[in-house]
Amino acid sequence: MNYNTDDLMPSELGGWPPSEADIQAMFEAGEIDAYDREKALDELIAQELWRETLPSVPTPAELNPNLN
Repeated sequence: MNYNTDDLMPSELGGWPPSEADIQAMFEAGEIDAYDREKALDELIAQELWRETLPSVPTPAELNPNLN
């Protein structure tokens, strides 16, 4: 999946990495090969793991317990 996306607007890029169903559909349509499929799935997993490491945004009550 070595597509050059330098000239695309962010709205044209779509979500990356694509969902697991999108990856499977691209693979079945012959748009990507087995190597690119595995690489895209690895990126999907890496993104999910990264999101899990992000701290949650505190609520106003957590920031200031004296608020009603």
